[in-house]
Amino acid sequence: PKRPMNAFMIFARRRRPQVSSENQSMRTGEISKILSKEWTSMPASEKQFYLDQAKQLKETFNSKYPDY
Repeated sequence: PKRPMNAFMIFARRRRPQVSSENQSMRTGEISKILSKEWTSMPASEKQFYLDQAKQLKETFNSKYPDY
């Protein structure tokens, strides 16, 4: 089974379509750099939403696949 996404991946999946539409000529790697800079500069209070989601995904995964 696929491992659950971490907090950054949840953020990137949610934010990437908007960044891509704003920067249509950019390559995927450049968009990833923008997303990583946004993530790094994001206040902890905003990151908490994504951290909580990642924690819940991990708990669900661990209960579904305890021996994985």
